[in-house]
Amino acid sequence: MWRSGSLVALVAVLGCAVPAGAASLPSVASGHRPGPDVLYEAAPRAPQLENTGVWKAPPILVSGATAYRDGEFLYQDFLYDSHGAAGAKDPADPVTSVDYTFSPKAGTLTYPSDPAYGNDAADLVELRVRPLADATAFRITLNTLVDPERTATTIAIGGSDAPRAWPHGAGVSSPAQLFLTVHGSTAELVDAATGAPVTPASSASVDLERRQVTVTVPHAAWNPGTSVVRLAAGVGLWDVAGGAYLAPGASRSATAPGGAAPTGARLFNLAFRGSEPIPDISLAGAGGTIADAAAGAAVLGTWWREKAQSDALLKNDASGFHADVDFAELAAGTTDDSGVPATGPMDRIVASHRVYGQGIDYTKLCGGLAAAISAYKPCEGPLVGQLQPYAIY
Repeated sequence: MWRSGSLVALVAVLGCAVPAGAASLPSVASGHRPGPDVLYEAAPRAPQLENTGVWKAPPILVSGATAYRDGEFLYQDFLYDSHGAAGAKDPADPVTSVDYTFSPKAGTLTYPSDPAYGNDAADLVELRVRPLADATAFRITLNTLVDPERTATTIAIGGSDAPRAWPHGAGVSSPAQLFLTVHGSTAELVDAATGAPVTPASSASVDLERRQVTVTVPHAAWNPGTSVVRLAAGVGLWDVAGGAYLAPGASRSATAPGGAAPTGARLFNLAFRGSEPIPDISLAGAGGTIADAAAGAAVLGTWWREKAQSDALLKNDASGFHADVDFAELAAGTTDDSGVPATGPMDRIVASHRVYGQGIDYTKLCGGLAAAISAYKPCEGPLVGQLQPYAIY
């Protein structure tokens, strides 16, 4: 899952010190520093991990984790996991079983083939919340953002006695008091029970370089005070002409996604999924059979960590994925990393020195390990963006 070329960043995120000089290093006959030169390079600039304006907290970089840092609540999502519900495979899906023998997808949605979607336009990297003096700010960071008007995010705010359908044809339900939907620089806050707009209006701004969208909700429209607020969120593609989430069909086209589930859910990615299962690759039985590898990984979990997401979207039910955000802790500037795993298996994010574009480029598929070996040539791989996922124990 991880493209090589960022060893120093890997060392940095693991908390290891990169020596600044040679005094403490072992000497070798050649006089060269131990290891390749890349180990001594400075960490690369990663715009998506940068903060501007009111945002101050460092990112978590552990997928599926939440934290309170510097007066902000952060959720870190999994990368390249925006595969939607588990439906029927799109016959035009550019991903084949040969390409991803050991990392099958659970969800079946495919992106429109128009390059503006980058095969990844609804891939959430991070969601943040920060209280301001007279408003509440939300920040959405995306892995791929070429045309902001073609991606939309809905945040379900608060709870309710019964699940409520998310607006604009999202195709899911969950408890909610309010729905905040943003596409491009347009933000809309509505009453979840009636659909009526809540005033004064919320505002949104797009930082295209950092692929971040910041939404500000005035306290006059909604004021969480110091309460604990239930939040859920999902990302999909926006139908600019229709003013709704873009509906998938059986097979993708230049302007429409494919791989639709029978229940018609339109979201590609859900937030707050700390409970995603991991593949079970332990040996089982006297014969030493691999319990959940290769194609079987779709049963208990996939390497993309989106099995629970795909199941929930298939049922049109986002209720199982939410965070209870304590605004009293945010007001106090509390630091709480208890939601960040420190041991065991986890998916992390590294910023690579190598950047080949945005999203996923299926023309760079290696064609399977055997084909790559037989060709005796390197393969960049299809995940061309700077942020790369990797698994660690």
